Amino acid sequence: MLPFLYDRTVVVIDTKDKPQSQKDRWSIFSGTVVDFGERLLFATASHCIDNFENPTRFMLMSHDGRFDAVDASVIRRTIAMDNDRPDVGILELDRSRFQSAYSHSVSTIDNIVVDCPDEYPATVMGAPSEEVKVFENGIRGILAGFTTAGLRQDAWPKINVTNPFDAAIDIIARYPNDNDTIRDEKGLRSTLPDPHGLSGGGYWVHRLDTSGIWHPGVSQLAAIQSSWQQKHEYIRLTKIEHWLRLVYSHYPELRDTIACAFPETFRPQ
Repeated sequence: MLPFLYDRTVVVIDTKDKPQSQKDRWSIFSGTVVDFGERLLFATASHCIDNFENPTRFMLMSHDGRFDAVDASVIRRTIAMDNDRPDVGILELDRSRFQSAYSHSVSTIDNIVVDCPDEYPATVMGAPSEEVKVFENGIRGILAGFTTAGLRQDAWPKINVTNPFDAAIDIIARYPNDNDTIRDEKGLRSTLPDPHGLSGGGYWVHRLDTSGIWHPGVSQLAAIQSSWQQKHEYIRLTKIEHWLRLVYSHYPELRDTIACAFPETFRPQ
């Protein structure tokens, strides 16, 4: 399962036009590339990107931890939500340049689910900023996956946040600091990394079929990681439906594709 999710997770460094000597001023975030045929779009969080047409300062990291510098021909434009609410954003990629290096990192609309029930097991994917480092011969990072589950609304934490939790927009899941309850893939006690850098990363639910055996078809992208309530040990995620609505709004040529895939959510044109 994790290799499948690693392959479908892409990490971005926004250098903000700062040199490597000022890497502490860079922004690192995560996301998922979705192939719509006509367009190749990167699903991430709105607060991670600036809304301008031809960004030239982004670098992409594939699943093997290698970053490659990119130019304006790779990322065509960005689209972000006003006030980051819902917290979803789009980077549009150049297909020929992206797929020559990252063909393994592309998902499709078939990998997306918009009707995710509470309490499904799910894995949050991305690259923690603390694991991305600059060396003389390049930049390297480590992808991380944390398996958790969305909480029922009646179990959501009672905390004050700038934008109140909204069941129509948000999924709330645990992100604990207690290493007595956290295990790695070998069953050993572990600690979770600081989730800065996981913003924009995919929240993949695992809907096992009657056989109980995992296969790629049962892991589906359901949300985008938005923020971390550190004191309360929760993460907040935005349902993927709102990213699809952003695509639907800005790409009229994709509306029929989205409506056919999710007829109960989107009306065909």
